[in-house]
Amino acid sequence: MPLTGFTNFNLGSVAITGWTVVGPQVSIVGGQFVQGASFPAGEGAQWLDLTGLNSNTVEGVTQSVVTTAGNTYQLSYMIGNTTFTGFGPTSRVDVLINNAFAFGDTNSTASPTIQNWQTFTHTFIASGALTSLTFLNADGPADNNNGLDNVVLLDLGASGTPTPVPSPRR
Repeated sequence: MPLTGFTNFNLGSVAITGWTVVGPQVSIVGGQFVQGASFPAGEGAQWLDLTGLNSNTVEGVTQSVVTTAGNTYQLSYMIGNTTFTGFGPTSRVDVLINNAFAFGDTNSTASPTIQNWQTFTHTFIASGALTSLTFLNADGPADNNNGLDNVVLLDLGASGTPTPVPSPRR
């Protein structure tokens, strides 16, 4: 989705490929967006602002992914935070797995001129053939920035460790 600037997506929107918006609104931020501070992506050219445009409530995105029951999965994602005036001291994201709270992570790095990114990684065991992943803004109503970027889900298999790929024979 080649978007630049600040583009809003409202409740129920499925315009963000693979994701459905929950709560009032989220926004894709892309390009060289500046609003007092600079807001680069953590990875690539775009990122998701879980606070939307001055919405600042419990809102985010969800999607169901195909999984194998009993397999361990590694979920990683980046949380962006800036402490520029009006954006709050931290950015917290709550992750729900199958609609139940699983993880809550906070990027509390002080950064008044540029959004900084921190990567968080967790594992979980899938309970079925589909697993719902939901990322929610957990910042207070006075915080108008909560970045989410580079969401990666890896299947570690039944043993919980990646299966090595055999090297080619000569």
